[in-house]
Amino acid sequence: MEAESQKQGVSRTANDRTYNPLWAVAAEGGAFLCECSRSSCTERIALTPSEYVRLREWHDFVFADGHERPLL
Repeated sequence: MEAESQKQGVSRTANDRTYNPLWAVAAEGGAFLCECSRSSCTERIALTPSEYVRLREWHDFVFADGHERPLL
């Protein structure tokens, strides 16, 4: 379970780092990592910077279709 949480944290940090330059140049879209707990998951999700911010405002994670939500 701890390894799963670490994977989610690493993906979330990478996505935040992806978002910052996209926002800075007013990009229309970007590819963000799935933040599921599957250690082998490398799927990317196309989102606009605005969509990414809305997810974060809701304290939500970025998930590829069919991937689970984290256990709280």
